[in-house]
Amino acid sequence: LGLNHFNLHDLKQAKSYYNNAHQDAVNRKDSVWIGITNGYLANIAAAENKPYEALQLTQSNVYYAKKYKEDLNYMHASLDLASRYIVLKKWKPAQEAIAEAMTIFENKPYFIAYKDRAYQLLTDIILATNDNNYALTTFKKQRLYSDSLYQQKDVLRFQKSTWKRAEQAHQNTIEKNKLTYQKNSYIYLSIGLLLLIFLSTLVFLTNRARQKALIKTLALEKEQMQLILEK
Repeated sequence: LGLNHFNLHDLKQAKSYYNNAHQDAVNRKDSVWIGITNGYLANIAAAENKPYEALQLTQSNVYYAKKYKEDLNYMHASLDLASRYIVLKKWKPAQEAIAEAMTIFENKPYFIAYKDRAYQLLTDIILATNDNNYALTTFKKQRLYSDSLYQQKDVLRFQKSTWKRAEQAHQNTIEKNKLTYQKNSYIYLSIGLLLLIFLSTLVFLTNRARQKALIKTLALEKEQMQLILEK
């Protein structure tokens, strides 16, 4: 809930949820979550333009993540720490924090976004310190990971698009079969009604013909009786 409110820029509500989560972690003596919630609170402090408070809270997150070998959180927190140092123009500790994050990197797609961020932060440092000798190499690496990240996103978009088309094709098939069934049902119903009308008409005409024949027979019998009586 805190993250949702933070993304909606409702810092007051987000801070309230983060503080509750932090206090709960303290009460349970859950050191890992003490660090993680400090990381969330650091984002609030940074958004509130409190860079030193953000730095202190992020340092706590890094400390606990490293102590309890939470490697992925340590990597993420180290990059956050570098960004805090950059805001305060502390270039050397910022570079050291980025280097720490890089020790966790692996050659897997999951890490591309973090590699991209690391080289973006390094580029910020280089531009601020005018280190032209290092600038081009770092920028090229950053673009490499950035392009890889975009390619990865393109693959995901392509997969989602493919799945969506397959789902739509399946749905179209269902709708087509449904229409075909309805059409066939209508045809069968119409044929059934026509047969029913035909048979009803046939029975009616047959009964009518029988009635006429019966009436004619009775009339003849009546005439014959009258002739017999006259004799």
